[in-house]
Amino acid sequence: MRRVKPVKLTPASFRAYGHVISTRRGRPLAKNTEIIYWGKVSLLEMGKTVSTGVLFGHERKAIVKSLERHTSTPEVLVALEGDSAICFGKPSLGDGQIQGIKAFYIAQGEAIAMHPGTGIGRRSRSIGKSASS
Repeated sequence: MRRVKPVKLTPASFRAYGHVISTRRGRPLAKNTEIIYWGKVSLLEMGKTVSTGVLFGHERKAIVKSLERHTSTPEVLVALEGDSAICFGKPSLGDGQIQGIKAFYIAQGEAIAMHPGTGIGRRSRSIGKSASS
């Protein structure tokens, strides 16, 4: 077993795993009394059909026994409610050992787009109240 201490989510700390989706990246393309819009925050190659899903995590022990990965497509996670600590492995398209395992704090309202092949611990730990990702 290996201990992995979660680190703060920043564009630099998450670069090897994907992109942080944030309004803090440059000036908005449109800003008026009705909207503020940032475009091309993250560019994803996804093919023709894209599906979405909602996952609610519950507070539990901080133990991750395995990671899953989507080898053909990126994956986007948005923390709708609550904060989580989520474990990731660097992108790999093979069946070998996952390298570069790192945990990140994902705060409510933060979003990420993972590179294809990035490992993610589905048994990630919610912190405090129930969290969505």
